[in-house]
Amino acid sequence: MGQGRNKYEMVIADRTGAPADIDAVVAMISLLWHGQRDRHEGGPTTAPVTQEAAETAVHTAAVLVHWISTGSIRKK
Repeated sequence: MGQGRNKYEMVIADRTGAPADIDAVVAMISLLWHGQRDRHEGGPTTAPVTQEAAETAVHTAAVLVHWISTGSIRKK
């Protein structure tokens, strides 16, 4: 989505009234990708994850799944 972000839009409007871009979506995906250091145990960037960080990751992922599955993020 990051490379093709101009192909997608949100159903919610931005401040101009146009469909919002997906920059927030791409940022959330990146946050999960880079922030969850326990994904690959024993890797060079592995680090323990706190309970708070794990809960935040679950809720972030749930929002993304909801947005994608309900069509809140759509192709232009």
